[in-house]
Amino acid sequence: MILRGDLLAVIDGRTIFPKKVISAHDQTNILRSGYSNRKIGRKVLKGRWAEMPIYTLTLEERATCPRTCHHWRTCYGHGMPWAIRTANDHHLIPQLQVELTELAIKHAEGFVVRLHVLGDFYSIEYALAWECWIGTIPQLRAYGSTAHSVEGEIGKEIRSWSDRNWDKFAIRTSLEKPSEGKREAITIQGGLFDALKWRPGSFLCSAQKRDSSFCGNCTKCWTDDGNVMFLEHGAGRGRK
Repeated sequence: MILRGDLLAVIDGRTIFPKKVISAHDQTNILRSGYSNRKIGRKVLKGRWAEMPIYTLTLEERATCPRTCHHWRTCYGHGMPWAIRTANDHHLIPQLQVELTELAIKHAEGFVVRLHVLGDFYSIEYALAWECWIGTIPQLRAYGSTAHSVEGEIGKEIRSWSDRNWDKFAIRTSLEKPSEGKREAITIQGGLFDALKWRPGSFLCSAQKRDSSFCGNCTKCWTDDGNVMFLEHGAGRGRK
């Protein structure tokens, strides 16, 4: 679904489902098991993160995203009317601190957080909070992508930290077209064999190829340096 440019959600930078935006203060927990998301899965089944349970964090699309995101009007969140988006208010970071600490105790061998099902790193303070947690909670792993440019403050910080801590903080840069870098997330808009977007080592998100595939049994997004390719929203099985 492509939203019209004159819609308030597009202009103001909000979700089209505002009633689904809830403060962390009003939720029992904001980190939810990946079990409820077929494309993510309950736990990692192989590799260096094997047997670690997967949790997800969902924020409000657009409200937490850079306006330069190439999915500003085509976000897959448009097709997620039932998803609870946690508001990026003053309760978010303290609640994450509490839940991450509790999960570290519960899962002494490690756990994984998918950042973000919807939304992005909305401020440099929030990005630095994740860096702090990754550096101080040995059990914590995180993976995902960000639409922030590596030329900006937030994107540069995330890329630098991820490059130095890829074994624990595997955050790719989401782009419309690949750069000369690596570990990017690219949307294929011109068909599966869009030669202009494929680079050596690129791979298609396996959840878009097979119903039996999900993050937990693929693992490439945090083990492979190549670019992950997603079919355009509405094509194939849909991104993520």
